[in-house]
Amino acid sequence: FWIGYNQAPGSDDGSSPYAMAERAATLFGTSGPNGEAKANVAIKALFNKAQQILSFPNACRPGSDTVGQLWGILHRTVSQMQVPLVQQLIDALVREDQDRISLYAKAVVPQMSSCAASTYRRLKENLLDRTYDPTKFVDVLGDLQSSYDCLGFSCDDIGAYKTDRVAQCAELPINFPMAEYSPTSHVHLHSKIDLDVNAIKALLSFDSDESWAAAKDIYMYGKNSEIYRKSPESDPYTVRSLQSLATSALRKKSPWYKLFEEYHQDPNYADKIIMDVFEGRGKWGNAAREQRAEMLTKTIQYQVLYMYLLAEAADAEADCRSGDKNDNIGGAHSWDEVAAFYIGSLEGTTRGGSNDFSDGQLQWNLANKRSTQFNTQVPDGYALVNSEIEDDLYAGKGELDAYACDSLSKTIKRIERNSIVPMIQSVIRYALKVEDLSYSSSSKDIAEAEAFAMAILPIVKSVDMPGAIVLENNMIIQEGVQPVSEGAQRVADAFYKTMVEFELECELVGQADGVGACEMFRKMSSPASSMWSSAAPLLSIMLAGALSALL
Repeated sequence: FWIGYNQAPGSDDGSSPYAMAERAATLFGTSGPNGEAKANVAIKALFNKAQQILSFPNACRPGSDTVGQLWGILHRTVSQMQVPLVQQLIDALVREDQDRISLYAKAVVPQMSSCAASTYRRLKENLLDRTYDPTKFVDVLGDLQSSYDCLGFSCDDIGAYKTDRVAQCAELPINFPMAEYSPTSHVHLHSKIDLDVNAIKALLSFDSDESWAAAKDIYMYGKNSEIYRKSPESDPYTVRSLQSLATSALRKKSPWYKLFEEYHQDPNYADKIIMDVFEGRGKWGNAAREQRAEMLTKTIQYQVLYMYLLAEAADAEADCRSGDKNDNIGGAHSWDEVAAFYIGSLEGTTRGGSNDFSDGQLQWNLANKRSTQFNTQVPDGYALVNSEIEDDLYAGKGELDAYACDSLSKTIKRIERNSIVPMIQSVIRYALKVEDLSYSSSSKDIAEAEAFAMAILPIVKSVDMPGAIVLENNMIIQEGVQPVSEGAQRVADAFYKTMVEFELECELVGQADGVGACEMFRKMSSPASSMWSSAAPLLSIMLAGALSALL
């Protein structure tokens, strides 16, 4: 269907997509040495690769990796098929040909719905929802070019329009910033794991078996986060999948992993929750569609990726102590990997991350969203806790470069402790949302409440069993039991001892709708927002003991 009947190689004479790609390559100077469009060369090579894989005896036997291989080929093929469509769209924009703009925009723009939400909305508004305004060409072109990486192709794939009319955009450098953090190694591909989350969320929004099956495939086989290849011509193409992170042995390096494994009595606890929902099993397998979608995405974001982030931090310390900070696939800097899995690719390059909180998908984004609800923003408009962690990301990079491993260990502990702040805020937020709902409600808030609680319960239990019991009784949905039966403030109070233990200041957590985790501090007449003094350890023990008596 791509090539058509009786199509001559390299010829633009025909009505097939192949011929259209040849015409586009002529406009953008992207023909290969033999005169054939580079996109067509790549697509045919992928067709042949798929044919070769399927030609092996028993290629489709149960347990083979054929599906995973074909899945990767499929997505690379689709990416290359979009190259001539984008080229034709740019040509139509330059020519101000409204009919062709409408035609190609309808083919291209919907594919960007799994990229940055703010960019997709602007392109949809400028190219689909209204007649294109030529005065916005620079803005539209910029949004298109910023989406190439998300769509799986490069500036070099698109080329320059008629040599000088529209210049070729620049490829992303190694030090391409993530919310202003500049890596020094190839971790941009790591950070693109947030695109898999975004794609899964988009697919789960549709009430169709096909969309949900596609979401499951992205979870199992991956899509966007390619594993770095020093030599793309000879090294095999592979991607990291969310499922591979959910079951990775690397998680064992984090001391927090054991807390979750013991709590769930399952080494692959998060993967089990996710696969049960996808396959219609267990507590949430037959819940309302929106509830299943939230349980899936929140578990992926705040159990799978959060634990992997912690594991990368522990691995960075191990690399420091072994004297090799680049002991990773592709020689990636260990600390750059920590930043990549905390921030992601969708936050943009500026300090604080994207101004549109619908863009990001990882822990950084959650902290920014909660900061607006709990009044914990810095003057620049992003989360105070992210400002603290940002400082520690810079500090950790320097400490690892200098092999100051004891200092790095302390920095990692601060990041671990501060990273639970948006989890605490999220549990309180959803306690407020569900305290008036029935356990049998089909509201998605019910599933979100439990998902956020499960993301922090093992941590709370490790320092405060009574507090964990309060969270379980109020936030874990149980048949016949009213959610948050003891009230949202009681839920917030359950974090008190954990905050004392982790030395979390009240100004980091804040409060929403008059409910906050620091009410217990005030009840104990403790200064809620001051820095911890040298007497803090003794005070913490005394206050924690008093709280245990109250609980």
